[in-house]
Parts: sequence; C-alpha cells; structure tokens
Amino acid sequence: MDPDRREAPRPAQDPPPDPTPQGARAYAGAFEAVLSILVGAGLGWWGDAELGTGPWLLIVGLGFGFAAFVLRLSRMRRMVEAEAAKAARRQESD
Repeated sequence: MDPDRREAPRPAQDPPPDPTPQGARAYAGAFEAVLSILVGAGLGWWGDAELGTGPWLLIVGLGFGFAAFVLRLSRMRRMVEAEAAKAARRQESD
C-alpha cells in the first residue's frame, strides 16, 4: 500500500439499513390489497353477466374482495410490527 495514501475514516456505527426493500414491500402489499377488491368485483360482475343473476354475484365478489383486502392489511401490519420489534432488539443489543 502506498504510504502517501490515507484510508478514509470508518464510521463508528454501521450505516442505517436501506429503506428501499421495506418501501417496495409496502407498495406491493398495498397494490395487492386494492387489487383484491377489484378482482372480486370483476369476478362477480363476470358471473352476473354469464348467469344473469343481477347484482348478487357482484355484491358477493365485492364482499370476498374486501375480506381479502382486510386480511392482506392485517398481514402487512404483523410484518411491520415484527420488523420494528426486530430492529428494537437489535438496537438494544448494540
């Protein structure tokens, strides 16, 4: 190594984790949650058109889509809470 070159000082702590993967997961989860309502409504509308049942399958499809939406949001909440608890434990151990 060249004695005239000096190494850059190293930070005392590790740099904070990149928030991009967490943000990407949040956007993907939100997209999936909203899409579940649209897919449920679309399947209900298609079923009504094929069977001539009026708005009933559309209403049922919206109900199933909304239920899937709520389940996805609750899973996202648990995931975020688990990551926050993991970060807090990591910070306490440092």
